[in-house]
Parts: sequence; C-alpha cells; structure tokens
Amino acid sequence: MYRMSGFIDAFKNGKIFLADEMDACSSNVLVLLNSAIANGRIETPDNKVIYAHDNFRFIATANTNLRGAKNGYTARNKLDTATIDRFVVIEWELDLDLEQKLTNNDGWLEIVRTARKSAEDRLEGITITPRSSYDGAKLIQAGINIDQVIRMTIIKAMGKDEEMVLLKDITQTMKNKAVKVSKKEVEAFKEEVKEIIIPTVTAEVVETEEDDFKW
Repeated sequence: MYRMSGFIDAFKNGKIFLADEMDACSSNVLVLLNSAIANGRIETPDNKVIYAHDNFRFIATANTNLRGAKNGYTARNKLDTATIDRFVVIEWELDLDLEQKLTNNDGWLEIVRTARKSAEDRLEGITITPRSSYDGAKLIQAGINIDQVIRMTIIKAMGKDEEMVLLKDITQTMKNKAVKVSKKEVEAFKEEVKEIIIPTVTAEVVETEEDDFKW
C-alpha cells in the first residue's frame, strides 16, 4: 500500500524539504529528485501526478564539496553536474562562537582547536568536528580523566603516527585548565545523566494460577 513520503508531502503542500547529507544518497534517487525539481511534477506509485506547490523549497546538506570523498568522509558519492546545477551552493564555515558556547570550557576548547590545527596543517583526510568539543566537555564535566577524554573524542581509531601529530602541541597546562570544573557541577551532571540514562522503573509482580507474571 502506497503511503505519501515526506518529500511528496512537501512537494505537494508547499513545505520545506531538507535532504540531510545528500552526498551519501544513491544516484538512482538523485535522478528522480532531479526530474521532479526540474519539471515541477512527479508521478507516484499509485499512478497519480503531483505538481510542485509554488512555495515548495528543497534544501540539501553535504559533508563534502559534492565531488566525492574528502576529509575522511569516505562513504560519500560524487554528485553529477546535473544535480549540482540545480542548487545554489553555500559553503558553511565552522561556527567558532557557537562551538565555544556549546562547550563552555575554554581549556578543553583550546585542546580541541590545537589538535584541529595540527590535523589541518600536517595530516591528510582527518577532520576534528565540534562533536569532539561538545562530547569532550561533557565527559570532563562527568569526571572522566582528561587523557581518556582526549583518546575517546580526538584520537579515537587513529594510527600511532597520526596520534603523535595530534598530541604534539597539547600541553599539561592546557589539560589542567580543562579539568577545572567545580565538584558541584560534576555532581549536578551525574544526576542529570542518571535521570536520562537510568530511568526508575517500578513494577508490581502478581503470581497467577498459571505462575505467569503480570507487570
């Protein structure tokens, strides 16, 4: 039984459709999207023709420059010229102010940005994203050892040579600055995590004649 997809809904009713990480999309799907966007019409599996609403907008995001694998994003496809030609391309730079606000730990942010610069200057195909900043700050706040945090969020599965490059300019002073988090903040964060990850479950067990259990 055919059910209307999010794309058809946006196409028909004048909504905004976001194709997140479109450079990971199958080329067969892109051919269909190209046709719909260019012609302003699409035929659905139930043999109905849907026409594009005047207010319909299609936005796509990508981790590359649309021309294949780059900066460690190896599971990405090179988009053909016909697809790229249908879009106005805007390069979105890393928002450093937002990264700082999300991290809220200048010492840790200094470590991440030092490693990021080392990767950009000396390594090929390695990207250190704001996820390292955000995740690392949360782990530090939870009381995790700083060296473990660096390994879990920056080094990850990299080889020894890459690891040496990334760690070269990270100093003990930076580490000390990063872990200056008050005990109160640590305890508050632990309680927050406990509530999210380990919810309290209550259940009443009643024995029946069949020795079943009722929750």
